[in-house]
Order: sequence, then structure tokens, then C-alpha cells
Amino acid sequence: MRHISVDAELDGLLPVDEAVRLLRVALLAGAPDHPSPRDPAGSTPRDPAGPMPRDLAGPGVGAAAGPGGADRRPHEPASRPPGLTPAHQHHGTTPAGRFLAAGLRGDGPQATIVFDDRTGAVTGLVVGTGLGDLRAAATAVIAAEHLAAVYPHRMTILGTGPRAFAQLRLLAARIRPTEILLHGSDAGDLVARARTQLGLTVTAVRDPAAAVRGAQLVVTDGLGLDPDWVSRGTHVSALDWHRVLPPALLARADRVVTDAPRSARSRLGALGSPAVPEDLADLVAGRAPGRRAPDEVTLLLTCGVPGAELALARAALRRAADPEGQPGPGRGHRRANYRRRTPHAQP
Repeated sequence: MRHISVDAELDGLLPVDEAVRLLRVALLAGAPDHPSPRDPAGSTPRDPAGPMPRDLAGPGVGAAAGPGGADRRPHEPASRPPGLTPAHQHHGTTPAGRFLAAGLRGDGPQATIVFDDRTGAVTGLVVGTGLGDLRAAATAVIAAEHLAAVYPHRMTILGTGPRAFAQLRLLAARIRPTEILLHGSDAGDLVARARTQLGLTVTAVRDPAAAVRGAQLVVTDGLGLDPDWVSRGTHVSALDWHRVLPPALLARADRVVTDAPRSARSRLGALGSPAVPEDLADLVAGRAPGRRAPDEVTLLLTCGVPGAELALARAALRRAADPEGQPGPGRGHRRANYRRRTPHAQP
């Protein structure tokens, strides 16, 4: 059984571009109202737990993680590792309805267990929060590539929790801001880590208002922000939005986009917000435009893409089994001419 137990190892196994590619596939496959890339006619069920493209649910392996309980599936093993109970799960099935995976969390670290879809045998294990961190960061990258200014000068991250490093790693590599600001309780440690592990120059800022004002791209994770801090033309990716996002920012945003429309609408309803978010998958598929004007304020509300951690776990375990064929742990690069240019963009 293959085993990945260190988040740093996961970073080495999944280069930036590969993580973003897998998330893009998962977005299109998980959109409940649209056909998947592998099913242009839309003939297969669009339930997140239903059939998935081969990139997500290829023969013999699957993985998953997400909030909620776990139902038994036809090929779920009868026993689990000691101390673990089903939690944080987005289950998956093959087209034949066979069980793919379970994310488990107990008193210790979260674990994602990968099963063989034919026999139910455990084929791999990913321990830690790295899959979720990568999924959130790749979602933020895709949203920024479509909604942020084409050449953002300043990027600000509010929050220094476990997901902040993945945000730095992926956004810096793909978006390439010229200035990166960071605000949070452990900013000094994260600044040092970004310098030594990523070669990035990141500036810690004590005043969150000063960090946000003038930024073209803002990521919030666990820390709220005052809408008055947000300049016209800013794109905000809100990871912890259902807990810390002020309703006034929702009202101020010209466009609200999410990676999971049904979940977002439910949470927005619970918050009493009338906002109707657009589907990020529509932007990825070209069914909706990206940034439409230089002064737009755009807002991403992340909920979690069905099948994304399945794809990431599968790819990481496959690369771990084939060290000779895997790329190195470099920061990756943004592909030339990928981002959509708009009439207001300046070279």
C-alpha cells in the first residue's frame, strides 16, 4: 500500500500546474447543471457522488474528503484504522456504482483512504490536510485567472493558517504578482518559510487595512475584512466566508462566483443574503465571461469541488509509485497566453 504522510511530500508529488489542471477537470465534472468533459451529451447523472471522468475515478483507485458523514458503499472495507471514524467525506462511485473512497478523521490527523474499485482493497493512504489545502489553492488560482486583473501588482493574504502556504505556492507561481503582503498572527514564520522553500519575498503587515488597500488580489482565510478596505477592481477569494465574510462585501461585489453553487446558495440563504452566485465552472468552460471591466469587484466563495481531492490523491499516489516518471517539486509556471485578455488589459 502506498502511503503519503507529510504535506511537504504531497507538494513535491503534485506540481502547481498539475494541481490546477486536476481541479479544472473536477470543476467541470462536478457541475450539476452541465455535462462533463467526458460526457458531452449529459447522459450520466450529475450527482457529485455519481460517475466521474477517468481523470477523477480511473480504474482501480479513488479518494475523497469533505464534510459530512459516511454511508457504507458496496465495496467499503468492514474495518477502519483504530481511532478513526468516517468524517470529512465526499464519497465517490464508479459508473457501476462501486465504492471508491472515504476520508476519515479521528483524534489524530485527517486521512484519505484510497480503495481499489474492483476488490475494495486499500491501495493507498494520504494523511494530513494537504489535499484540502491544495484543492482550495487551486480553486483560488482558477478564479483569479478568470476574474483578477490580468497583471495584478499586489496580492494580499489575510490569515496564516495551514492553507496559507498552499495559497502562496500556487498563486505566486501562476498569477505572479510583483508584491505579496501577508497579515496574520504567524506572519513571520510564514514569511520565512516562503523565502526558504519557495524563493518568494513576502512582506508581513500588521495593519490589515493597509495590507488590503490597493491590492488587486486578496485571499481571506479565517480573517474578515472591512468592505471599505477593498479598492475598485479587486478580486477577493474568500475561503472561510460563511464564518467571517461581512454581508456588506457581498452587497458591494459586482459579481459573486462559487465552486459549488448549490452549497453556496444554501449557506447564503442561512446568512440572509439575497446574492445569487455564478458557477465558476461556467467561466472555466467559456459559458460565462471572466472579468468584464477594470473596476469590477469580484468575489469567490469556496465550498469545495466534488471529486477534487479524489483526483489529487489519485495523482499523488500514482507519482509516488513511479518516482522516475514524476516531475520535481518546483514551483511550476503559468502557461504563456493562457489567461484571457480583456479590452482593458495592459501589457
